[in-house]
Amino acid sequence: MIIKKLLIWIVILALLRAAWEFPMKDELECGLPDGSKFVLTSTYNYSLIAAHLMPHAQSVSERTDYRISYYDGEGRRLDLAPAGVGYSYGEKCSYVGMIQGTPIVEGSYRKKEGGWFDTELTPYALYLSGTPSEQPEKIRIQLKHLGLSPEALLDGNILPIGKTLVNEQGLVTYKDEYGNTLPDGKIVAVYQSTSNDDGKTWSEPIITKDVKIYELGKSTYEQSFIARPISINGKKIEAHFPLPQ
Repeated sequence: MIIKKLLIWIVILALLRAAWEFPMKDELECGLPDGSKFVLTSTYNYSLIAAHLMPHAQSVSERTDYRISYYDGEGRRLDLAPAGVGYSYGEKCSYVGMIQGTPIVEGSYRKKEGGWFDTELTPYALYLSGTPSEQPEKIRIQLKHLGLSPEALLDGNILPIGKTLVNEQGLVTYKDEYGNTLPDGKIVAVYQSTSNDDGKTWSEPIITKDVKIYELGKSTYEQSFIARPISINGKKIEAHFPLPQ
């Protein structure tokens, strides 16, 4: 009898939870120096029943990663970027930015005529895996020469420079010149490839310090091209945009 009553209450609470769930969203605005911005949106369901009557239950469910929308300086939403940002990622605005007037997201950039570069045109081979067994031997030797671990990698960015597309993946070190541990990894080189036919074919990637996108000697969060948070769920934040080096 007791078990039957418990089951009934469980069913009732489940029904109440479903009835008292509300669609919600978190919205982070990442500003750019020209007044345009990226708006990152994550949606979820919030349960009042779970929050107040079921202390051991999750009050938030069906949480999505952040979708990325781009807005111009007039506040007009232009389009949805072909990339996302994981909800659990730190410093989410560091995954979007602008270089020389070109908006960028991970693996893509916004074209002058509108629309985004097709991320399918940057094959997996352009990115260095953090698994040593998947890295070419000459690359492992170069990483070792630079004092980098195989996992010392950042996500890649792509940028048109003249008629050439440049794809770069930052390589970072967590040690200074004296061997002290750094709180944020400093970029010391990049894994770079180029295309002269709009991404149809790419050069063999190389490790180089002749950077075109990243700024050497800085962490990801110190890069001048990344966006800065200007609003979280409507609450304004003062942003400071550093000058490019």
